[in-house]
Amino acid sequence: MQSDCEKSLTHIIGNIKTDPCKFDRFIKSKRCDTIGVPVLHDNNHRLRADVDKAHCLNNYFSSHFTVENTDTLPSCQMEFPKMDKFVITAPGVRKLLANLDGSISAVPGELPPRVLKEMSFEVAPPLTFIFNQSLQNGQVPTDWRHGNIFPLHKKGSKSLATNYRPIGLFLTSVCSKIMEHIIYSIVCKHLKHHGILTPRQHGFRPGFSCETQLVSCINDWAKSLNIAIFDFSNAFDSVPHCRLFNKLNPYGICGTVQTWLHSFLSDRYQRVMVNGAQSSWLPVLSSVPRGTVLGPLLFLIYINNIVLGIGSEIRLFADDCIL
Repeated sequence: MQSDCEKSLTHIIGNIKTDPCKFDRFIKSKRCDTIGVPVLHDNNHRLRADVDKAHCLNNYFSSHFTVENTDTLPSCQMEFPKMDKFVITAPGVRKLLANLDGSISAVPGELPPRVLKEMSFEVAPPLTFIFNQSLQNGQVPTDWRHGNIFPLHKKGSKSLATNYRPIGLFLTSVCSKIMEHIIYSIVCKHLKHHGILTPRQHGFRPGFSCETQLVSCINDWAKSLNIAIFDFSNAFDSVPHCRLFNKLNPYGICGTVQTWLHSFLSDRYQRVMVNGAQSSWLPVLSSVPRGTVLGPLLFLIYINNIVLGIGSEIRLFADDCIL
């Protein structure tokens, strides 16, 4: 007969094979560290209240934003065909609604994803109308540009705000993410059709991965003894908007899509959540917002021409760079 320990082990192994997410939830439930963000030290002050911690962390995260000098924008030498015009259709929206994960939480004040999923036939037509109006007018609803971020301890002492990084940036409306998926699909199709994204970029792209990056790098390393590895600090947060938009026209991303993207990135606000307490809203002066569908793609567009003018072989994986 199996002992209790053997039965538990068999049960855990079964969960790993059939439902890895269930096993992950089991591990999290057994963790003893429930402190979250402990007392923070800020300029010789000890911050004990969660709301004070949230304010401190939000100020620190916001300090990474880039303030641009728009008088010296560089020119982009490349020129590609313009994107084709398109109209958002109800069947496409209905398909995205039907594929929603009904178990995820909704933004406060919004219909839960499960309701949107179950009522996809009824919801798709009015939602399609709203999406087309948003695209044609180049306006993104204000609520879609406000988001909560959460601090995650990265390294060193937990009492210092500098040792935390933001995650889950802009946990936005489900409807916003659906609209983003549509724009993402159209822009990706354009970039792929014209071969705009450099083949040296392996991050956030279908058909590319850590494995394809590793195979390429090992081949490069076999030919060279001189290797430099770069990790850009706060890469997503520091992307300057004007310089990003300066690259959209040469890549053919123009018209209503560019206007919509400009609204999508403009007048964004963030606040930090700590154990339910929240900081005040602060403006997002730069960045491609984390936690959004379009954020990674916009980052790839921004960093795409880094390969130009470099004599060495270069390999990219998102914001990691190897020369």
